[in-house]
Amino acid sequence: MRQFQNSVGLTPKPYFRIQRFQSVLDQIVSGEQIPWGKVALENGYYDQSHLIHEFRDFTGVTPPESRPVAPDRKNHMLPGSG
Repeated sequence: MRQFQNSVGLTPKPYFRIQRFQSVLDQIVSGEQIPWGKVALENGYYDQSHLIHEFRDFTGVTPPESRPVAPDRKNHMLPGSG
């Protein structure tokens, strides 16, 4: 674990938490209607509420409140969306 942290800058748990969240962003950036329960399960969350809680931890908003600037800028939200 120490070698992983030295190489990546994080321990495995937060690293994989971020990777899972990025996978969700990849799925939802299209702006289409999102089946949140399905997205949660497909990405390793226990359920929809687990996804929403983690989404809020990372962004400060719930998934439906998020509005990415553009599909190629999924980590950047429009003003007023958070």
